[in-house]
Amino acid sequence: MIAFSVTWMNDSLSWGAVVTLASRTILSFIWWLIYARMKRILDLIKNLQVFEEKHDLVRIARYSKLVIVCAILAFLRPFARIIFHVVIPDTSEDISHFSTTGTKMTILYLMDEFAFFYCTTLLIYALAIFYIFYCCIFSACLDNKSIFNTNGYEAYGAMIRKFRKLEDTFSLLVCFVFFLIFLVFAKVMYPILHGLKLERYTSVLDLLANTVVIVAMTISAENVQLKANKIRVSFMTVASRDKSAMANGKWVKILEDRDALTLTAWGMFAMRKPILLSMISWPFTYGLIFLQFFDKN
Repeated sequence: MIAFSVTWMNDSLSWGAVVTLASRTILSFIWWLIYARMKRILDLIKNLQVFEEKHDLVRIARYSKLVIVCAILAFLRPFARIIFHVVIPDTSEDISHFSTTGTKMTILYLMDEFAFFYCTTLLIYALAIFYIFYCCIFSACLDNKSIFNTNGYEAYGAMIRKFRKLEDTFSLLVCFVFFLIFLVFAKVMYPILHGLKLERYTSVLDLLANTVVIVAMTISAENVQLKANKIRVSFMTVASRDKSAMANGKWVKILEDRDALTLTAWGMFAMRKPILLSMISWPFTYGLIFLQFFDKN
């Protein structure tokens, strides 16, 4: 896929070609990175069993059903895109071109398009879905107060270790997901700036889907951080009243380590609502400017 993009760029170097090459290179790297970290990801799932109890399994089962629904929708999205272009061929210049060359060429093109969008979009959505629902399940497990009441600081130490493993495993992947989403936005803006034909319906669908992904990832990550920080504050309150706990400098140091409960995108920014608002407002602001520029031309 990367070699094809490089060969294509040699014939016509443009900003759109550079963005396409960058996105495909990052996607290939993400595939390799997920494969290299698969053992860590499986360990993250197993380690949540420490916080689980019977009443938590009901909520986790509900989340599992939502995961299945989201995974099916993510899988069907490339197929729906192809069906849309077949029903309304005027929405895609490529479909209009291949429709004149015969049914066989059209079918081959549609199969290639489905494979391409399956490899590109499904990876982003699968990674985002796993991260979102892992944070949701982790947050649900933190609601189990009985574990923290019985095991005390040991449970808190286990929670700290889970956060560090989650941060080490997914921080770089989350950074790439956000970067790819903004590359998709740049690819949508490119034909508008150059007066080219834009696949309006599918482009709007891409922007809406990516916006939902950004919002869900940020809110789910912030929610688990807030719950963990509340537990940290409650332990600090107990420690301040317990002289024996205050004498244990190890636990006091851990309780004061607020950065251990922070989920980031490779340390570039914390997953908080302020960064969410700025990231959402930026594409919409520039999108409106570009649309006005496009209408004038």
